[in-house]
Amino acid sequence: MNVPQRISYHLTHEEAIRALALLQNGRSQRYVAGVLGVHHSTIVRLAQRHQETGSVDRKPGQGRRRVTSVRNDRFLRLTALRIRHCTARLLNVMFSDESKFCLYANDRRMPVYRRPGKRYLQCNFVYDVNFGRGSVMVWGTISVKVVQN
Repeated sequence: MNVPQRISYHLTHEEAIRALALLQNGRSQRYVAGVLGVHHSTIVRLAQRHQETGSVDRKPGQGRRRVTSVRNDRFLRLTALRIRHCTARLLNVMFSDESKFCLYANDRRMPVYRRPGKRYLQCNFVYDVNFGRGSVMVWGTISVKVVQN
């Protein structure tokens, strides 16, 4: 029997009753699975559930546990709606910043590199550059929209 596989992982209540009726009429689990278009392990679990509980209904609380509460879901939904309106306004904003980078030490102190026990020897001093303290000013912008010339 070539019945296409279903997309859903669970049987509806009516399908479960139909599967149980077919099983009680002496049909094999693979035959019932083929008629309903599900994997045979689904019918095996249905038969086990019926034998253990006397019902074809799934136990409440089955499935993946919730990660967020109902309150968190409401907050996330409202935040997403608010951000959607803010994002439209941010499309027209350009952020800019400028920074100054000093090429040499800017604290006016002379760095001293020395080995232990050779604390104040003249060869341990590194003098500063005589032509002054060079620096570079960098300015940049960022925007969501693409600006074309």
